[in-house]
Amino acid sequence: MRPRSLGLLVLLCLLILPVQAATQCALTATPLLVASEGLTEPIGDILLSCYGGAPLGLIKGSLQISVSRRISNAIDDSGYMQGVTFALQTPVGYTNLPVTVRPLDTSILIENFQFNMTAQGTFLVKVSGIRTETGGTTQAYVQWLTNEQLPIPSPITTVGTSQTSLYATTLAASVYGTGPPVPQYLDFDNMIASGAGMATTRVTEGFGSAFVRRVTADTTNGMRVMIRLAGVPAGANIMAPDAIAGSSAAIPTSSGQFGTNPTGGLYNPLAGNTLLLVRVRGAQEDGSGGFVVWTPSTGPQVLFGVGEIDYQGTSPYVVYEVVDASSTTLESAQIPLWLFLPTDQFITEGLVTQTVSLGPISTATGSVAGAPIPRYRAATVTNDCKILGDCNANYFPRMEITPTRTPEEFTAPSGSAAQSGYVLVHNIGGGLLQWRVLSRYGNGAGWLSIANPSGMNNATVRFDVLPKSLPEGVYEADLVFQNVNPYNGSVDEQLVHVKLTVTAPLPEPPPPAPAPAITNVVTPGSRWGMPFAPGALVTLLGTNFTDQTTVTMQGRPASVVTLTATELTAQVPADLTPGQAAVIATNSGSASAAYVIDIAAISPDLLFILNAGGETNSVDQPAETGKTLQLFLTGLGSAINPIQVRIHDRWMEATREPTPQLGVEVLKVTIPEDLPTMQSDTMVCAQVAQNVDGVCSSAKNIWLKGTNQ
Repeated sequence: MRPRSLGLLVLLCLLILPVQAATQCALTATPLLVASEGLTEPIGDILLSCYGGAPLGLIKGSLQISVSRRISNAIDDSGYMQGVTFALQTPVGYTNLPVTVRPLDTSILIENFQFNMTAQGTFLVKVSGIRTETGGTTQAYVQWLTNEQLPIPSPITTVGTSQTSLYATTLAASVYGTGPPVPQYLDFDNMIASGAGMATTRVTEGFGSAFVRRVTADTTNGMRVMIRLAGVPAGANIMAPDAIAGSSAAIPTSSGQFGTNPTGGLYNPLAGNTLLLVRVRGAQEDGSGGFVVWTPSTGPQVLFGVGEIDYQGTSPYVVYEVVDASSTTLESAQIPLWLFLPTDQFITEGLVTQTVSLGPISTATGSVAGAPIPRYRAATVTNDCKILGDCNANYFPRMEITPTRTPEEFTAPSGSAAQSGYVLVHNIGGGLLQWRVLSRYGNGAGWLSIANPSGMNNATVRFDVLPKSLPEGVYEADLVFQNVNPYNGSVDEQLVHVKLTVTAPLPEPPPPAPAPAITNVVTPGSRWGMPFAPGALVTLLGTNFTDQTTVTMQGRPASVVTLTATELTAQVPADLTPGQAAVIATNSGSASAAYVIDIAAISPDLLFILNAGGETNSVDQPAETGKTLQLFLTGLGSAINPIQVRIHDRWMEATREPTPQLGVEVLKVTIPEDLPTMQSDTMVCAQVAQNVDGVCSSAKNIWLKGTNQ
């Protein structure tokens, strides 16, 4: 009986207990379009609408939300997540409930909430402020951990989609020379009037709500735009506007390089949500930190302020923060930077280019203590001209090439020297054209050489065809001219076709004649050395003299009289003046080293002696006394008559007479009759003027025969 009584008691208790309601929850969200470059982008609000519960039933516990991307909200000192709110719908709107948000490995746990259902057994809660990395579509999985069973039949919802948020066009600056000096007053108009080189960056958002200003307490800054410069010469000053009015402003800031007149712009906050960028001073290299240099007031303001950028490290950069923007209008902005070169240093031609990114840039993923919010991954920024529809505008550079000869065809024997052609490159648009030239071979390789394969704006490109190592045949190639930075996004190539016909090689030329060498220069008669007189004969001793050998003395040609392979006699040019003269012998273009000789006004040299009958004076043919003796000389130069002749110990006078032999003169004297038969000697002395010491030849042997013997 006792067991049966216990069963009835349990059944009775169950019948008098209230029946639990069957609560159901519906999960919905408002997906947000966010920057695909972002590491801390907000996702859409998550809504949980529940019904079928007990009237005024108490709900308490936790809510777990898992997201398909890393959650990246900031973490406070206690280890709890910041920025996430949990709100209950009330008759007067949503009311934030006091909760703690604890980060888990791949999700968050919203804890310690407590609230009552409505009298109808319903409630609606909203979770806001979750930030995640981005990429494609982001989804959330939601589940209750509460005192009530709150099933969610469809616990997954889409909370975000990502899209590229930043596009940009950069117009590089060419730098050359010095200065100009920085104006005394830094404002927009003075920058334009200074004539300084300008590098302009135009930024455009990828969708209407991409540019985001700082609007929530959990952020450290608004979205930032970073511009990093390359190629800036050392010592240059870089100036940047303090504020930039975007395309939606009353008067947008314009650099003057995109088809509109330059102006600092006009910003009117009363117009409501128009794009305004303000320069950040003191920003770190990653774009974080620092402070905006200008705060707008309540009325319309002309933007004229300019300041020198400050940066850390070796690469100049400038950072702008989005201070105001529209969430519906696609906006863009022009950011000019002015480059003032050193005034005391000449800068050779160079190029200053820009790299654009969102900022701060970071590699820190997930929730990172102390990291800036928002922050962005580094990404290549695409040109914005397709978005704005101006890719073919005439303010962008356009390349035109013109060959100087058409067609570009060359003919040359195999093994011959290079031949050159030329192509003119012109920028027929605006801005700065950067170009390069490549070789694209149809057959063969390495037979085209480009002298200047890259450059800026207008230039003449020289190319050489090189038949030296090519066998006979026809060779074809294209010179490919490329616009390095085409603004329409497509490869801008223009071709010049080059054709080279290589014919049979030319016969081998004969080997060059060996170069002569001069080892000494002497007088032909006595074989003494220097000096030598103008018009005199001289003898060159050396090697490799040939029938083609020519001689110059001090650059003037000298007549060659006789030569062998090792000895050459030539006449000193008559117009040489006293001093030194370089003697050079040449064989068909192969020249000797210079041999320096001294030139004097007179330097007599006895060549040979003939007796009265014309025979050479010798031991076997002595000259008879009382008869004529003929002395043949060279080197009398500018000597005056009479010439002094000594035979044995007797002096006599003679007058110089010309001979048919080049450079040779003759003196005729009578041998004193009283001289006996003997061997003696003779010499000749001459003067250039009266009362001036004479110059004598070396003595030469003679043989005499007395009259009575």
